[in-house]
Amino acid sequence: MSLKLKIARLGLLVLVIGAFGLFFYGFVRGVLGTKHSLTIADTHSANTRLLLEIFDSIKKNYWKEIYDKELMQKFEFAARYVAPTSPPLSSSTPNIFANYLEKAILSKPEAERKNATLAIGELVLESLLPLKRSYISTIRQEKELRDTVNNIHPDKDLYASLGVPKDASPETIEKEYTAKLALLKKEKTPEAEQKITELAYAKEVLTDTSKKTLYDTQRIEPTLSLLKPLSSSTLYLNLTKFSPTTLDEFMDTTKKMSAYPHARNLIIDMRGNIGGSFDIVPYLSGFFIGPGQYAFELLKKDEHIPFKTLTPKLPELSHFKRTIVLIDGETQSSAEQFASVLKKYNKATVVGTASNGHGTVEKNFSLATTLGGDSYSLFLVHSITLREDGLPIEGRGVDPDIDTGLKNWQKTAIDLLEDSALVKLIEQTLKNRP
Repeated sequence: MSLKLKIARLGLLVLVIGAFGLFFYGFVRGVLGTKHSLTIADTHSANTRLLLEIFDSIKKNYWKEIYDKELMQKFEFAARYVAPTSPPLSSSTPNIFANYLEKAILSKPEAERKNATLAIGELVLESLLPLKRSYISTIRQEKELRDTVNNIHPDKDLYASLGVPKDASPETIEKEYTAKLALLKKEKTPEAEQKITELAYAKEVLTDTSKKTLYDTQRIEPTLSLLKPLSSSTLYLNLTKFSPTTLDEFMDTTKKMSAYPHARNLIIDMRGNIGGSFDIVPYLSGFFIGPGQYAFELLKKDEHIPFKTLTPKLPELSHFKRTIVLIDGETQSSAEQFASVLKKYNKATVVGTASNGHGTVEKNFSLATTLGGDSYSLFLVHSITLREDGLPIEGRGVDPDIDTGLKNWQKTAIDLLEDSALVKLIEQTLKNRP
């Protein structure tokens, strides 16, 4: 199967994890409660059916094993908060629990029942670890999430930023950019500097044939930008997000590196990279370490799920003596996992400060029950990411090889990299992003 076909089959947000075996249903009695799914009866109202469906989806898809008694208690606390007249839940048997939810919802005025139902569900989801990472998603929120992952910004117009029509030639774009740049440089204000950055980005996208085509046809903006030389021996690349287009962008960008035959160092800037499509990581990692390597593991219901790299090495990367990956406290999710993989295989020196520690993989799980014609899904944490030492990324982040938050980090960097000129370039890049 071709790489592009594989890329086309990628999901929008998270790795499609294979079958984990048959789930064990039935009553397993004990102190912790049982491990079965609830039966959703047609006799219950749609509000109750939705809550029971949320219950079942959490039991099936949540990353951590959770027993009925524990989960029912979460629903009870939420129901008593939303409907204060509700008594304590008398039993954790499925029928009593379902009837309890029904009575809690019916205690609210009819006009308030939909919002009360959603509030109960939201409170339960917010209480799942990591806190406030899971929620009920609407169709609108799902679309916004897809747009975010695909790096689509509906309210942003690059042509308007430059003040050119959509059929403007590259020459016209360059001319308008140069004129606006000259005026902004005279202002010498922080706002003008920000505008200069925006204009440079718009020009870059609209004068690159492949990037412009993606933007014109699908409104997708690039996730890779600013391949530029910092010196005759060092190239800089800004990786802003992990999207379904990132792999093609990366391959196209590496081909352009042949224009710099003397470059021996590559700086990949992932500061502020919020992650995105987790599916990208095994493919992008393969570009550096080759196919069939154990890149990382996910943790789900106490089981470690290994993932191998899925792509061959890119020959264009082989001539770099050093790869530097820059991270900071805003580097998160897929970007953290990628940095951890390169660190694990000594394919890059990670420089900066500890990453964000957003170590979860989330996915939307559709709910069949509708309320008032509105459809919903659960945006639910279904796996925990593990870093190169086997510890969860969540709450810890990925530690840099060179911590720039420490005093005299430059000396440590020189000792490790054995290249004072490269360390100087890294220092300048950290102070002023190219």
